[in-house]
Amino acid sequence: MNLEILRNKTIRFTNLVKEHEIDFDAGMMGQIVSVTSDSDDVIRLLVDFSNYVEYNKGFEQANYYDEKGEPTLKWSETKGYPKNFRETIYLEADTDRFPPPFEIVEKSVLDFIRSWPQHAQVQYALSQQLSELYVAATKLGLYDAADYLIKMQEMHQNIQRL
Repeated sequence: MNLEILRNKTIRFTNLVKEHEIDFDAGMMGQIVSVTSDSDDVIRLLVDFSNYVEYNKGFEQANYYDEKGEPTLKWSETKGYPKNFRETIYLEADTDRFPPPFEIVEKSVLDFIRSWPQHAQVQYALSQQLSELYVAATKLGLYDAADYLIKMQEMHQNIQRL
């Protein structure tokens, strides 16, 4: 993999994060600001997620343990959450055997995400539909679906903040 092509790229983490020891959850985004490799076949990526702090919160999973030993904390609620919104991730250099846990986000997708809040009619309709679907799912006892719809509402709100 040509490491230089990663520098300054915006990335979105995929479900492969579960196979790596990193703090990002699937769906979160950031920008790679530096890329280095060493003789141990390890790639170090410094990811700046300062532009995506609120957006990323919509994807956080409660997988950090509280004082009772229960996985109730999200990354942003822990002492390990970086105050400067930069995190170094370490990857194997052999990307054929160990694919990276992210995808590069194309500029057109970023432009769309940033422009989405400007479409007031779409904003209102989506927000209203998500609320109505949540109420219906709750009334029907579809609690997993209701939880999913809450995540979707949070994600919609985070996109509006971009």
